[in-house]
Amino acid sequence: MIILQISSISFVAFGASLLFYVSHKDPIIYIISSLSLLLSIVGPIVLFKKLKGIPEVIINSEGIYSENHKIKITWSEIETFSFESYKWTENLVLKVNNYDQIIAQSRGIKKYINMLNKIIKPNHFVIEIGHLQIKKE
Repeated sequence: MIILQISSISFVAFGASLLFYVSHKDPIIYIISSLSLLLSIVGPIVLFKKLKGIPEVIINSEGIYSENHKIKITWSEIETFSFESYKWTENLVLKVNNYDQIIAQSRGIKKYINMLNKIIKPNHFVIEIGHLQIKKE
């Protein structure tokens, strides 16, 4: 599996760099090749996280920690939680007491995404778990 990921990242990087080299005159191809070259750089970062074995979600006696969001929510801050499906992904939805505190803990683009999520679904913090191997009983 890891060899397939490494080879696919290599082929994408090679193809994108060829397109980037050839596409100086056509702006649309130039933009598309630039984005695919950028995505080929993101691939090794994701692969490195998988190889290191960093868990995406940690649930313990203190609360829930989301590695993706870099946010720790204690059990006292959580009113309820549920599993909900949106289109093709399954999510862990936490109804929290103080969503503004979660926004304050957020950094970068995640902060703005959480601000938008507050408008859409107030006091509900969503953690995507569809790609995780979780057995719910």
